[in-house]
Amino acid sequence: MNIQLDNGDVISLWDMLNFTTGLDQAWGTVEHPDGTQSTVCMHLLKESEREFWTSEKSRQSYLTRWTVRFPDLDAELDVRPVIRESEIVSDMPMLNKYEGASRVEGIYKGKPTKGYCFVELLGVWSEVIK
Repeated sequence: MNIQLDNGDVISLWDMLNFTTGLDQAWGTVEHPDGTQSTVCMHLLKESEREFWTSEKSRQSYLTRWTVRFPDLDAELDVRPVIRESEIVSDMPMLNKYEGASRVEGIYKGKPTKGYCFVELLGVWSEVIK
């Protein structure tokens, strides 16, 4: 995700599975309007809050709602796609991916904020529905 907030901050989110350790690793990098950058810890929403969309073409199910929390920034952002059906289907099923323009709303540095972002999901973010 590349979240662009109305205060000018831009946050790039990363969440990946370390295949060596088996641990999920998540972090964000923030670029501020003055050009400075910082790396911040992030937490994603609880399993029970997740929403999925299942593609009729590939039968894959993709996460389509995210609540991202940044404790160091006093921030909690809700990210939802503008159009849920945003899959790119490949001839090689393992390369199917979800790419969706999304709206962002929430609290950032203790204040209400809005923004937008582009979400790309590939790999372990998607599950095959049997």
